[in-house]
Amino acid sequence: MPDRLIGRTTVSGTVNPGSSPGPAISFIFWFMKQKYRIRKAKTKEDVLGIIDVQAAVWLCSYEDKKKGLTKDVILEHLEDEYREEKTDEVVAEYLEDENSRTWVAINEDNHVVGYISCKKHPDSETGSFVVYVLPEYQGIGLGRRLMKKGLSWLKDQKYLEIMVFKQNKKALEMYKKMGFEDTGEEKDIDIKNFEGEGTYIVMRKYN
Repeated sequence: MPDRLIGRTTVSGTVNPGSSPGPAISFIFWFMKQKYRIRKAKTKEDVLGIIDVQAAVWLCSYEDKKKGLTKDVILEHLEDEYREEKTDEVVAEYLEDENSRTWVAINEDNHVVGYISCKKHPDSETGSFVVYVLPEYQGIGLGRRLMKKGLSWLKDQKYLEIMVFKQNKKALEMYKKMGFEDTGEEKDIDIKNFEGEGTYIVMRKYN
């Protein structure tokens, strides 16, 4: 698992600016390389790809050396969470829970480059979800397409809830524009061997 954790997170077709003939052509080439398709997660390989994407996004979003939240700390936590002996349990959580659904975005090399995982909580009539997209595939509408899939499945729930990293101002603004409101509830980041500050904001929307 450690070799995979960030091993497939660099599979995108990002252009090397030094080898491109010009910014316009470079952008067009980059955009064309970011092709993908969205489908329901259905295999163990899909779940392993999901773990890779989560690792890449966590490293981009959470790393804060000043607070002691280093790349090594994040990877150690993820490697423990998804260690090999827990693989079947993790696969079942994503693929077999009747109250959960996950969709993955697959690129032309058949690698997972983004996903949305949704869960229904019948007791509270609440639907929760998480969305992760590789940095190389952000800004092309992939996140919104994934959310359209997931939120359509959650449309029978009274509320929608998501936890957003407090420092991710871009995501906070995006969800506010979509009608989500800050509930005032905050949850600490639960990362192994990390006792510094780091908080999720719980956002909610009436569906």
